[in-house]
Amino acid sequence: ASFVTLLAFIIVIFGAGDRVARIIIASPAVNPKGLNAQLIRFACKLASIVAGVIVFLEGGHYLGIPVTTLLASAGIGGLAVALAAQDTLKTLFGTIMLLADKPFRVGERIIFGKYDGVVEDIGLRSTKIRLLTGHQAHIPNDELARSDIENVGRRPHIRRTATIEMPAHTPVAKVKRALQIVRAAVDKHEG
Repeated sequence: ASFVTLLAFIIVIFGAGDRVARIIIASPAVNPKGLNAQLIRFACKLASIVAGVIVFLEGGHYLGIPVTTLLASAGIGGLAVALAAQDTLKTLFGTIMLLADKPFRVGERIIFGKYDGVVEDIGLRSTKIRLLTGHQAHIPNDELARSDIENVGRRPHIRRTATIEMPAHTPVAKVKRALQIVRAAVDKHEG
Protein backbone atom coordinates (compact mmCIF):
# COMPACT_ATOMS: atom_id res chain seq x y z
CA ALA A 1 0.00 0.00 0.00
CA SER A 2 2.85 2.37 0.77
CA PHE A 3 4.45 1.66 -2.60
CA VAL A 4 1.16 2.31 -4.44
CA THR A 5 0.75 5.55 -2.48
CA LEU A 6 4.29 6.56 -3.47
CA LEU A 7 3.58 5.90 -7.16
CA ALA A 8 0.27 7.77 -6.96
CA PHE A 9 2.02 10.75 -5.39
CA ILE A 10 4.62 10.78 -8.18
CA ILE A 11 1.82 10.71 -10.79
CA VAL A 12 0.12 13.62 -9.02
CA ILE A 13 3.40 15.57 -9.14
CA PHE A 14 3.66 15.04 -12.93
CA GLY A 15 0.03 16.07 -13.37
CA ALA A 16 0.52 19.18 -11.22
CA GLY A 17 3.57 20.21 -13.27
CA ASP A 18 1.57 19.89 -16.48
CA ARG A 19 -1.31 21.88 -14.98
CA VAL A 20 1.01 24.68 -13.78
CA ALA A 21 2.47 24.92 -17.30
CA ARG A 22 -1.02 25.19 -18.83
CA ILE A 23 -2.05 27.92 -16.36
CA ILE A 24 1.07 29.99 -17.08
CA ILE A 25 0.71 29.57 -20.86
CA ALA A 26 -2.98 30.56 -20.71
CA SER A 27 -2.01 34.07 -19.62
CA PRO A 28 -2.30 36.71 -22.38
CA ALA A 29 1.39 37.60 -22.10
CA VAL A 30 2.49 34.22 -23.48
CA ASN A 31 2.04 33.14 -27.10
CA PRO A 32 0.88 29.49 -26.85
CA LYS A 33 2.81 28.56 -30.01
CA GLY A 34 5.94 30.56 -29.27
CA LEU A 35 9.31 29.63 -27.87
CA ASN A 36 8.47 30.96 -24.40
CA ALA A 37 5.53 28.56 -24.15
CA GLN A 38 7.82 25.67 -25.09
CA LEU A 39 10.35 26.83 -22.51
CA ILE A 40 7.64 27.00 -19.83
CA ARG A 41 6.45 23.48 -20.70
CA PHE A 42 10.01 22.18 -20.65
CA ALA A 43 10.83 23.86 -17.32
CA CYS A 44 7.66 22.52 -15.69
CA LYS A 45 8.34 18.99 -16.98
CA LEU A 46 11.93 19.18 -15.72
CA ALA A 47 10.77 20.45 -12.32
CA SER A 48 8.21 17.61 -12.16
CA ILE A 49 10.87 15.03 -12.98
CA VAL A 50 13.24 16.41 -10.32
CA ALA A 51 10.43 16.49 -7.74
CA GLY A 52 9.36 12.97 -8.75
CA VAL A 53 12.91 11.64 -8.33
CA ILE A 54 13.23 13.29 -4.93
CA VAL A 55 9.89 11.84 -3.80
CA PHE A 56 10.92 8.41 -5.16
CA LEU A 57 14.23 8.49 -3.30
CA GLU A 58 12.66 9.68 -0.06
CA GLY A 59 9.77 7.23 -0.41
CA GLY A 60 12.17 4.38 -1.13
CA HIS A 61 14.13 5.29 1.97
CA TYR A 62 10.86 5.32 3.94
CA LEU A 63 10.00 1.87 2.53
CA GLY A 64 13.31 0.51 3.77
CA ILE A 65 15.33 0.56 0.55
CA PRO A 66 18.78 2.10 1.12
CA VAL A 67 19.27 5.44 -0.68
CA THR A 68 22.68 4.35 -1.98
CA THR A 69 21.07 1.36 -3.69
CA LEU A 70 18.40 3.61 -5.22
CA LEU A 71 21.01 6.11 -6.43
CA ALA A 72 23.23 3.39 -7.87
CA SER A 73 20.33 1.76 -9.71
CA ALA A 74 19.15 5.18 -10.91
CA GLY A 75 22.66 5.96 -12.16
CA ILE A 76 22.95 2.68 -14.06
CA GLY A 77 19.41 3.03 -15.39
CA GLY A 78 20.09 6.63 -16.39
CA LEU A 79 23.23 5.59 -18.27
CA ALA A 80 21.34 2.87 -20.13
CA VAL A 81 18.53 5.27 -21.03
CA ALA A 82 21.05 7.94 -22.13
CA LEU A 83 22.84 5.50 -24.43
CA ALA A 84 19.57 4.22 -25.87
CA ALA A 85 18.14 7.69 -26.38
CA GLN A 86 21.14 9.57 -27.81
CA ASP A 87 19.20 10.97 -30.77
CA THR A 88 16.34 12.05 -28.54
CA LEU A 89 18.75 13.75 -26.16
CA LYS A 90 20.50 15.50 -29.09
CA THR A 91 17.15 16.81 -30.24
CA LEU A 92 16.23 17.86 -26.70
CA PHE A 93 19.49 19.78 -26.27
CA GLY A 94 18.97 21.32 -29.72
CA THR A 95 15.57 22.50 -28.52
CA ILE A 96 17.15 24.00 -25.41
CA MET A 97 19.67 25.85 -27.60
CA LEU A 98 16.85 27.21 -29.78
CA LEU A 99 14.94 28.29 -26.70
CA ALA A 100 17.99 30.05 -25.31
CA ASP A 101 19.13 31.76 -28.54
CA LYS A 102 15.67 32.50 -30.02
CA PRO A 103 16.95 32.78 -33.62
CA PHE A 104 13.34 32.88 -34.89
CA ARG A 105 9.73 32.99 -33.72
CA VAL A 106 6.46 31.60 -34.99
CA GLY A 107 5.34 33.61 -38.01
CA GLU A 108 8.81 34.67 -39.14
CA ARG A 109 10.26 33.67 -42.50
CA ILE A 110 13.58 31.81 -42.30
CA ILE A 111 15.98 30.24 -44.76
CA PHE A 112 17.68 27.07 -43.54
CA GLY A 113 19.68 25.02 -46.03
CA LYS A 114 17.32 24.19 -48.86
CA TYR A 115 14.23 25.24 -46.88
CA ASP A 116 12.71 28.70 -47.27
CA GLY A 117 9.43 29.41 -45.52
CA VAL A 118 7.44 30.69 -42.56
CA VAL A 119 7.76 29.07 -39.11
CA GLU A 120 4.40 27.59 -38.08
CA ASP A 121 5.25 25.75 -34.87
CA ILE A 122 8.26 25.14 -32.65
CA GLY A 123 7.95 21.86 -30.81
CA LEU A 124 10.17 19.98 -28.40
CA ARG A 125 11.35 17.64 -31.17
CA SER A 126 11.03 19.56 -34.41
CA THR A 127 10.07 22.85 -36.00
CA LYS A 128 7.34 23.05 -38.65
CA ILE A 129 8.01 25.36 -41.58
CA ARG A 130 5.47 26.20 -44.29
CA LEU A 131 7.59 26.42 -47.42
CA LEU A 132 6.96 29.05 -50.07
CA THR A 133 5.74 26.22 -52.33
CA GLY A 134 2.96 25.49 -49.83
CA HIS A 135 4.44 22.26 -48.48
CA GLN A 136 5.15 21.78 -44.79
CA ALA A 137 8.58 20.66 -43.63
CA HIS A 138 9.43 19.22 -40.20
CA ILE A 139 13.05 19.93 -39.29
CA PRO A 140 14.62 18.37 -36.16
CA ASN A 141 15.65 21.05 -33.68
CA ASP A 142 19.17 19.64 -33.31
CA GLU A 143 19.80 20.32 -37.02
CA LEU A 144 18.50 23.87 -36.65
CA ALA A 145 20.61 24.47 -33.54
CA ARG A 146 23.90 23.52 -35.20
CA SER A 147 23.37 25.17 -38.60
CA ASP A 148 23.19 28.65 -40.03
CA ILE A 149 19.71 30.16 -40.14
CA GLU A 150 18.90 33.28 -42.12
CA ASN A 151 15.97 35.07 -40.49
CA VAL A 152 14.35 37.01 -43.33
CA GLY A 153 11.53 38.17 -41.04
CA ARG A 154 13.87 40.34 -38.94
CA ARG A 155 15.50 42.29 -41.75
CA PRO A 156 15.45 46.09 -41.34
CA HIS A 157 14.82 46.68 -45.04
CA ILE A 158 14.52 44.92 -48.39
CA ARG A 159 17.42 45.44 -50.72
CA ARG A 160 16.70 45.52 -54.41
CA THR A 161 19.36 45.09 -57.05
CA ALA A 162 18.88 45.58 -60.74
CA THR A 163 21.08 45.23 -63.77
CA ILE A 164 20.53 47.62 -66.63
CA GLU A 165 21.92 46.17 -69.83
CA MET A 166 22.68 48.14 -72.97
CA PRO A 167 24.07 46.96 -76.28
CA ALA A 168 27.84 47.37 -76.60
CA HIS A 169 27.48 49.67 -79.60
CA THR A 170 25.24 52.24 -77.77
CA PRO A 171 26.48 55.82 -78.34
CA VAL A 172 28.13 57.56 -75.37
CA ALA A 173 25.48 60.30 -75.32
CA LYS A 174 22.70 57.73 -74.83
CA VAL A 175 24.66 55.98 -72.06
CA LYS A 176 25.13 59.31 -70.24
CA ARG A 177 21.41 60.10 -70.68
CA ALA A 178 20.49 56.66 -69.28
CA LEU A 179 22.71 57.31 -66.25
CA GLN A 180 21.01 60.69 -65.69
CA ILE A 181 17.56 59.04 -65.78
CA VAL A 182 18.58 56.33 -63.30
CA ARG A 183 20.29 58.82 -60.94
CA ALA A 184 17.22 61.09 -61.05
CA ALA A 185 14.98 58.12 -60.20
CA VAL A 186 17.00 57.10 -57.11
CA ASP A 187 18.03 60.60 -55.98
CA LYS A 188 16.43 61.51 -52.62
CA HIS A 189 14.67 58.14 -52.52
CA GLU A 190 13.87 57.10 -48.93
CA GLY A 191 15.41 53.66 -49.42
